[in-house]
Amino acid sequence: MGMIPEVSEDYKRKVEEAMLDALFRASIVGEGENRTATFYPGEIVSACLSILAFAAGTSEAVSSPTKLRNFGDECGKRIRSKILEVQRRHAAGEMDGFMTVVRAKDRS
Repeated sequence: MGMIPEVSEDYKRKVEEAMLDALFRASIVGEGENRTATFYPGEIVSACLSILAFAAGTSEAVSSPTKLRNFGDECGKRIRSKILEVQRRHAAGEMDGFMTVVRAKDRS
């Protein structure tokens, strides 16, 4: 089985939009033309993992050690695929100009 079944594409889209909207609102810095979204990858990933655990923890898809391991394996495959897509888009310049990524090692 692996992943938790998706039933409503509309609900999934609404949740994704709400999460991205909240992320952008929390990340906006500056005023007017100087506004940018400043992302802190470590904090974002940690928050998303907490939300993922909250949602997955209520599913029968993780109701045994084997099912939990299969779920984790499938999540790993899907996240690697999505990360590669983001990296491809970033390398192609599709993400330039609307966000700044601030890595922990670069913070003062």
